[in-house]
Amino acid sequence: MGKTEDADFHAGVAIVPRKDGVATDGGGGDDEKAAAEGGEDRGQQEMAPFLSLFRFYGPREKAMLAVGVLFCMIGGAAFPVINIAFGELLDSSANNANVKKTTADACLFMVGVACVLGFSLFVGFAFVSWAASRGANNVRRAYLASLVAQDVAFFDAARAGELAAATSEKVQILQNGTAKKLGEFVQATFTGVGGLGVGFYFSWKLSLVICAGLPLLVVATYFLIKATTALTAANPDYENAGAVAVESLTSSRVTAALNDQPAAAARYERHLRGAEAHATKCQWRISFANGGLFGSMFFMYAFGLWYGASGTSPCVTGGTVILVFFSVLIGGFMFGQCGASIEAIIKGRIAARELYAVIDRKPADGTPGADVRDPQGVAVVPSEVSGAVEFKDVCFSYATRPVFVGLNLKIERGSTVALVGESGCGKSTIGRLLTRFYDPTSGMITLDGVDIKSARIDDLRACVGVVSQEPLLFEASIRENIAVGRAGANAADVPIEDIVAAAKAASAHEFIASFPDGYDTIVGGKNSKLSGGQKQRVAIARAALRNPPVLILDEATSALDTENEKIVQNALDDLVKGGARTTIVIAHRLSTVRDADAIVVLGSKDAAGGMAGGGAAEGSVVLERGTHDELMAMKDGRYRSLVGLGKSKGKASSASSASLAGAGETPSASAADLVKLSAEKEEKEADEKDDADEKKASDEEKLPPVPAARIWAYSKPEYNVLAFGGFVALVNGCIFPSIAFVFAEMLALFYSHDTDRIYKWAYIFAGIFAGIAFFSWIVSGTQGGIFGIIGERLTTRLRVHLFRAILRQDVGFFDDPANSVGALTSNLRTDTSAVQSATGKSFGSAVQTFGSLVFGLSVALEASWKFGLVLIACVPVLAVGEMMNMQNLTNGETEVLESLGQSASLVSESAAMIREVKAFGLEKRVYDLYDSLLNVPNKEERNKAFFTSLAFGVAQLVTMLFYAFAFWWGAELMSDGELDFYDFMKALWALGFCAAGAGQAAAFAGDARAANVAASRIFPLIDREPGIDTKPFIDGPPGAVESGGAIIPPDAFKGGIAFKGVQFFYPQRQSKVLNGLDLVINPGETIALIGQSGSGKSTAVQLIERFYDPTTKSVLDGVDLRDLDPMWLRRQIGLVEQEPTLFSGSVHDNIAAGKGGAEASREEVVHAAKIANAHEFITKMDGGYDADVGVGGGLVSGGQKQRIAIARAIIHSPKILLLDEATSALDNESEKLVQAALDALLAERGGDRTTIVIAHRLSTIQNADRICVLENVGGGGAKVVEQGTHDQLMAIPGGRYVALRAAYDDADGER
Repeated sequence: MGKTEDADFHAGVAIVPRKDGVATDGGGGDDEKAAAEGGEDRGQQEMAPFLSLFRFYGPREKAMLAVGVLFCMIGGAAFPVINIAFGELLDSSANNANVKKTTADACLFMVGVACVLGFSLFVGFAFVSWAASRGANNVRRAYLASLVAQDVAFFDAARAGELAAATSEKVQILQNGTAKKLGEFVQATFTGVGGLGVGFYFSWKLSLVICAGLPLLVVATYFLIKATTALTAANPDYENAGAVAVESLTSSRVTAALNDQPAAAARYERHLRGAEAHATKCQWRISFANGGLFGSMFFMYAFGLWYGASGTSPCVTGGTVILVFFSVLIGGFMFGQCGASIEAIIKGRIAARELYAVIDRKPADGTPGADVRDPQGVAVVPSEVSGAVEFKDVCFSYATRPVFVGLNLKIERGSTVALVGESGCGKSTIGRLLTRFYDPTSGMITLDGVDIKSARIDDLRACVGVVSQEPLLFEASIRENIAVGRAGANAADVPIEDIVAAAKAASAHEFIASFPDGYDTIVGGKNSKLSGGQKQRVAIARAALRNPPVLILDEATSALDTENEKIVQNALDDLVKGGARTTIVIAHRLSTVRDADAIVVLGSKDAAGGMAGGGAAEGSVVLERGTHDELMAMKDGRYRSLVGLGKSKGKASSASSASLAGAGETPSASAADLVKLSAEKEEKEADEKDDADEKKASDEEKLPPVPAARIWAYSKPEYNVLAFGGFVALVNGCIFPSIAFVFAEMLALFYSHDTDRIYKWAYIFAGIFAGIAFFSWIVSGTQGGIFGIIGERLTTRLRVHLFRAILRQDVGFFDDPANSVGALTSNLRTDTSAVQSATGKSFGSAVQTFGSLVFGLSVALEASWKFGLVLIACVPVLAVGEMMNMQNLTNGETEVLESLGQSASLVSESAAMIREVKAFGLEKRVYDLYDSLLNVPNKEERNKAFFTSLAFGVAQLVTMLFYAFAFWWGAELMSDGELDFYDFMKALWALGFCAAGAGQAAAFAGDARAANVAASRIFPLIDREPGIDTKPFIDGPPGAVESGGAIIPPDAFKGGIAFKGVQFFYPQRQSKVLNGLDLVINPGETIALIGQSGSGKSTAVQLIERFYDPTTKSVLDGVDLRDLDPMWLRRQIGLVEQEPTLFSGSVHDNIAAGKGGAEASREEVVHAAKIANAHEFITKMDGGYDADVGVGGGLVSGGQKQRIAIARAIIHSPKILLLDEATSALDNESEKLVQAALDALLAERGGDRTTIVIAHRLSTIQNADRICVLENVGGGGAKVVEQGTHDQLMAIPGGRYVALRAAYDDADGER
């Protein structure tokens, strides 16, 4: 399609400048928030211009659209032409003059027009829909291209899930407004214009009189647009409900551990109720606006028939009056039918406004070079960059706190500089500013003396390599994941020799070569086929291939176990020494940075404020700079105090890289040996996982249909309202065919020669039609409002029930890739809305259809049984087209939804890891992957467009043929004297109007079909009974114990735990994790579990929490854990994880969540915060305990988040405390503060609390009552190989613990 946004990632777009340049760190400026959330503030009233809906149509799409619109015009214009033949038919029928011949000619004419009509609508709708699907994919491409080009502050202000939803939900709304609904609008418009044209041609006076009712249509349409806009506009309650769902499901383990399911469901339902009230109000408005359209049409009937009977020239025949009357009325009627199309187009324009707000947004503050799609500025060649970096008087603030105030930092070329300081002092922000994730509010940053703002952003980032704590690898081959490190090159063009060399430099070649497919091994979803160490080494290889003049190592080993840390650290050391590059090391542990050329201590001048946990309380500056020895020589220096924090733990406190793999043989096993052993084990696990996945795929069966009664059960509280609504719908359905009586009388009146009688009855019939107009408005509005209420309430109940069912599931359910957060939230958001279509308005329309058909057919049979029976026999022919239509409405839907789901997951993952995407210039790679995922829906949408349009065209053709046959058969009966003109008119109009009413209702048939498909996805989730059933949603107050599991009476509960020969493997992996684990933990004892990655430490904790159940017995105070009530059990446990999750809301709410839904007073929260060493920094926050922690706790530092999590874990005074790597990812100061909190916690209950500590490092465990060393022997499952106190284990010659400690001390000595 040429150089348009969808064809080329680097295509230019219209840019709307930002008003400010202040970065955010979870809050975001107004512009960012408006763009990120779809323009909620401004988008509520604003819509994109109509023509902008086709902004991303290329030449092919525009050609398709032109052809489609042309044929829709022809199809629309064909309807009024039929009226000409119809008028002649009436004249000849009334005069009984040569009825057979006249009718035969008219019928042939109608058959010809019907063929033109069917073919035109098929071609028109097919091409319009196909163009719309291609245009929608173009919008998706442009959206993704713009999204990944945005500055990081934009993503701080948005939720990744909402950004991903825009590419599916909002684009689908846009597509709906430019596909079939657009074709219907064009068809209806030209039918209306053509009808008016024919009417004015034959009698302009009568046409003008009938048109007097058009202003009523305009008014009704205006209110319809206004009500639809209000319904479609972003609803804060609905968005908040979605946020609750995403947070709860993303953190399913935390939700389960806190017994937060009832509280989360209550929050979700509370927000949905607000959204329901808003939607119900809008539904009433829409219903009466739609009713106004039909009421206006009947008013035009009244006015037109009155004037036709009393005010026309005597030379105008009755047939001509009917011809003009119906031509104009059909025109007005089709204008009225535009309501649904206008509604869809309005929604599309609103969605387009929200999408284009992101597409048109300019990154950062408009500085040249900031947009990777159109990079500008000074060209920078990486090979010519020496790597000299300088920060000059840099000031920078996140939205909630200052970070730098006048920072001056100079980094010489080729030097290694380490940045240290307390949590929140801005260490990582240095790297983010250097890579232009954010821009400083003042000051300058230079690279080789060039202001980085003036450099091309793609060149700048090509000069910088980043290895972060959690690297992003794409679902592609290892070769491709490494190859993307080479700036400006396609992955396929990078020689394999260069990739292998980079892998060797990263100590990754051996484990990659051990895979059957080697470098072509596909990394599974979310990198599930690689361990943490392997993933990190692939990321290092990517950085090595980049060979950047500036390398940033941002906490690259903090979350690894000792074995993998040593391997990765050696790879990093080789990478740093491998070239004359500038290296910036960001580390929490001082032992990893002591050999740097210079160590820079960042922090606030108010040291006390920083030490209190506030990080840079007033903004950071460089406090100290020098080598390790120089800084240690500074008496009372900040660096010296930081080192002291580490040394205070004893000699073992230094970070180590010890390995347990060789314990008992030789402590100094080589890194290569460790890699080989690890690779063999993980390859085996990966193969087993692949086999399991293949088996699961082969066992999948088609989901069974859901009985309608099951869906209707959700509307049981509204059954009385439903009965009344059904009655109203039935009455509404009878309105159209009842007009047959009045019409037949009016037509007979037209051919009367008694002028006085004509005038008299014309007023009467006009009054009847006026009454029908008012009655139709009331009935239609009431019907729509009633079923709108029923539908909205059903949707709310179904969403709440589904959300509860999902929260009820065990943790193993969420481990299944098929149950990703994106898929589950799609069920909650989209599928539940579709199910509503099977009830609500769809049911009302079905009842209305039934009423129209039964009453219309009854009138026809009463008028002439012979005429009526023959036409009834033809009804199945009418059903053929409709059946084809329904059958193809969801053709390809599954493939489309699956592919769109995958593409949405890619968007969500990329948005969540945007820093990695930008650091390596992976925007184009993300775009290419996304583009490939759109190929499937593009193909299926094309097929769907053609098959559905064919069915629609056939349905219209069959309908017109039916009417032609009705005319012919009526003429036959009239010519034989078996049917008079009055009865013929009554039967004909009864059938005609009942078909019109049925057609209105049949518009919802496709919705009902989609509803059944959605229901088949929802109810299996609702019906699923988890193996570990918490049954959290029971009658009674939150946390009530009535789920049927056993509990231990308070006087008998001591907290003793015993694992007895426990066997266990994870459902998604099949390989054994525990193989006969025997471990006894006495009440009140503090036990430390250590071991290499994969030795089952965290698994033991998860079994205690009953996240999973083992195949053999484990007991708590003599009771099998599998028999205990899960919610009661979890209320006795406090869990603190390595990377705790906080929920959106205040500090108070997050700490109070530890009570499992029970109320927590401010005094209880403050007491828990004081024990967790968190009270001081909380009181310094803006708002104190009412301060918002941000999405996922993004507005607080890591140390602060960890201490809030500790307070949350202890607020309910748990009898059992589980500490899973609670300090491993923290800086030294935060680690000391958190460790002090943990120490206080251990002593808080006077020794009657059972505590299990899991650690990769030895610094926090040597004072435990007992240390247990776990080892996965031969990959067959973990066992306890040693246990005892620190001194007892150290006394075992050649023991595992001794080997670990020796390696630990050796690592410390090397530093």
